[in-house]
Amino acid sequence: MSRIALAEMVEQLREELAVAAKAGKGKEIGFEVGEVVLEAQFEVAREGGGSGGLKFWLVEAGVSGKVTSGSTQTISVKLRPELRSGGSVKLSR
Repeated sequence: MSRIALAEMVEQLREELAVAAKAGKGKEIGFEVGEVVLEAQFEVAREGGGSGGLKFWLVEAGVSGKVTSGSTQTISVKLRPELRSGGSVKLSR
C-alpha cells in the first residue's frame, strides 16, 4: 500500500483548483468555490520513536474497498480556499 500524507492531499487539491480556475477563464458560466470538505480514512502513525510527531497517512483501499488496518480514523478537514490577494477562488472568467 502506498502512503499519501495529508499535506500531499491538500497540495493536490490546491493544484486541481488552480487548473480548474485556469480552464474556466472566459467561460459563460462559472463557479465561486465555497467551503471544501475533504473526508478520508487515515492511518495515524508516530514517526521517529517516542520523540517524533504524529503523521496522518491516507488509507488507499484496494479494489474490494476493504481496509484491513485497525488503526484507521475517518477525519473531515474543512477548507475555505482564498487567493493570496485575499479574494475568493472563482472557477470562471
